[in-house]
Amino acid sequence: MKAGGHDRFGKLARPYQFFERVFMGRSLESLRTCFLDRPEVRHARRILVFGEGDGRFLRDALRRMPGATFTVVESSPGMVAVARERLGAGMEGRVDFECVDARDFDDEGRVFDGVVMHCFLDCFSERTLEENLPRWVRSVPVGGWAWIGDYVEPSAPGWRWLQLRILYGIFRTVAGIEARRVHDPAPLLRSTGFELGHTRAFHFGACESRLFLRKSTG
Repeated sequence: MKAGGHDRFGKLARPYQFFERVFMGRSLESLRTCFLDRPEVRHARRILVFGEGDGRFLRDALRRMPGATFTVVESSPGMVAVARERLGAGMEGRVDFECVDARDFDDEGRVFDGVVMHCFLDCFSERTLEENLPRWVRSVPVGGWAWIGDYVEPSAPGWRWLQLRILYGIFRTVAGIEARRVHDPAPLLRSTGFELGHTRAFHFGACESRLFLRKSTG
């Protein structure tokens, strides 16, 4: 979960990795890297990343995709600062950080082979996703992909449901996110020409990584 204004997420930038492992172990790290070796992803050259956070996905992607460049849309200056530290000077030349709210991001005239959204869409309400998700993926042409990694909303109360409610309570209080539950983006992606290509579940189904392939412009 990474979104919000006034850099409220900046408070979590340095302890974010520890906090994540307390709740999810290394499951979210696996979620963020599980498709890096798939041909569709590995051969991409221009990648758009929303809500990168503290730079761990970016670090691994830069190492395993040596021919790729990345445009990173991240609203938190604190998160961007930690990500820059993690990358170091040797890799940052391949990354363009745009420190702006995703809802204000302008992709006009740009084309990306793929878009990455890890623990990002779960910060927004269903209405915000309906208004913005089609725009966030419009720069991906037919043949490109959208990689969505996120929590899964349980179908009934239980331990996973309680854990997710605790997480949402923390992030609504500390970071000011607008969402109260996870909204599945698959229907919106299908309406814009994407089809589910690959999926991996982690942490006993509490989170999953999905790679959607663009078959048409919707």
